[in-house]
Amino acid sequence: MKIITAAQTIAYLRALAETGNATLAAAHAGVSRDWAYKKRKADARFDGWCREMGSQAKARLAVQQRRSRAGGWTGELEERFLAALAATCDVPLAASSVGLTAPTAYRHRTHRPRFAFRWAKALKRGREMQELPWFESAECFFERRPLPADNPVKVTSIDEVLRMMARCERADRRRGSG
Repeated sequence: MKIITAAQTIAYLRALAETGNATLAAAHAGVSRDWAYKKRKADARFDGWCREMGSQAKARLAVQQRRSRAGGWTGELEERFLAALAATCDVPLAASSVGLTAPTAYRHRTHRPRFAFRWAKALKRGREMQELPWFESAECFFERRPLPADNPVKVTSIDEVLRMMARCERADRRRGSG
């Protein structure tokens, strides 16, 4: 059994007064949350101090501070995912690029309407960006103009244009709203 020092106990109480969150306070002090709960149950004086620290935090903070879930969605992670989605138009690929799975992304979209809206915008922007080189190449082909050097798509026949348009249409039908 690990012995908790007085310094760790004081660190726990200080962190509890700052955050109002027993889990964060325990992590800050280097003790387990279970230790804190067992200590409170066994020691009425320690329980009183914890209640006092919690009251101080409640009086000072508008809301209790919470830690991010490990592996959960954050604002920064949403931004990275949406950027990858716009670049690839591929949910599994975008999700794996940020360390998550496609089902996790779909579930997050279901529960967060604002995220779902931004998801749809990212897909639309991505599709437009993917189609743009094709359309530019087709336009140059029909107008018999040279293709810009930065365009990776070189259309050589009307059949290629029709195949590209059919592929984009099939992809849009398959994806539905994204």
